[in-house]
Amino acid sequence: MLALPKLSRREKQIGFISLVLVVSIFFDKVIFSPVKERLKNLNGQIVVQEKKLAKSRRILSQDDLILKEYEKYAQGIKQDNSNEEEVASLLSIIEKMANDSFVSVVDMKPSNVESHKFYKKYVIRIEAEAKIGYLADLIYQLEKSPQLLRVTELRLFPKKKESSALRIYMTITQVLLSDVA
Repeated sequence: MLALPKLSRREKQIGFISLVLVVSIFFDKVIFSPVKERLKNLNGQIVVQEKKLAKSRRILSQDDLILKEYEKYAQGIKQDNSNEEEVASLLSIIEKMANDSFVSVVDMKPSNVESHKFYKKYVIRIEAEAKIGYLADLIYQLEKSPQLLRVTELRLFPKKKESSALRIYMTITQVLLSDVA
């Protein structure tokens, strides 16, 4: 063992106990605590992954139902015709909705079709005249339509100084899936 200077037996015991405590604290701080913390983190990640797995299994068990629902909704948003035919159809749908809502369409202009990876976005710019109640009805009809029509821009101006009629500039968009598996 180490050659310790002349220490009493009690001093040697206290020194040995101190050495054991220092070594124990060293191992705890350097080895045991980091390993314990790492295991705690891994257990937390396992719990999270188990929850994700359970959710994925639940979704997979409903695979047929999800595919049926998808097909039901996808039928209305698949592009079946050429861009020109789709634009013409969209223009007639918007014009019919405007007439049904008592909104007088002054001008309708289709913009360029925006092609994206899986869908195409059709943009129609409209100039119209109507009272606010009729306009609200038209916007409601457009937004609830099964063709995924959305009013993305709306500007209102009074038609005349003391009139309740409005001059309306509106942008309507429609999204159609172009490549559906």
